[in-house]
Amino acid sequence: VTPNEETLNHAVYNRDARLVTMLLETGAVPTPDMLQTVVYRRQKWEMAQALIAHGAVPKEETLDYAAKSLTRGWVELLIEAGARPTPAMLYNAIYNNKDYIAEALIAGGAVADEKTLNYAVNNRDAIWVTMLVEAGAMPLPDMLYTAVSYQKWRIADALIAGGAVPDERT
Repeated sequence: VTPNEETLNHAVYNRDARLVTMLLETGAVPTPDMLQTVVYRRQKWEMAQALIAHGAVPKEETLDYAAKSLTRGWVELLIEAGARPTPAMLYNAIYNNKDYIAEALIAGGAVADEKTLNYAVNNRDAIWVTMLVEAGAMPLPDMLYTAVSYQKWRIADALIAGGAVPDERT
């Protein structure tokens, strides 16, 4: 660790945006851990942008934390900086009724899995079923059966549009 990097790390930890900017401009190299510190401690947006502009790449757990605890803007910033959303992040956003986060994750490339789609079907949420199918979630026959048994025709239509095949139960 060079003195510049150590000083940068302390400046980040101490929330000294002015010193962080100065050190970055003089060649200090930010690390993913520094960016994680900014996000976890809910520090200034501008500090995160500066670290990213100088090469800090977010870790997966940094995006996961932002998706659970912060705003859509933070999630979008981290995705634009190279963080990749996971199906688990998308599931958590939908499970916790954070539509704005789920939308950002989908826009950032999150792939919906069967667990997430099944959750939306069982909670009778036609909007999310449609969005998840459009984002690539593969409907299973049991999901269609569930939608039909709930008499949720918009959900059934979305599942069929996504490739669900009706069977003798539906």
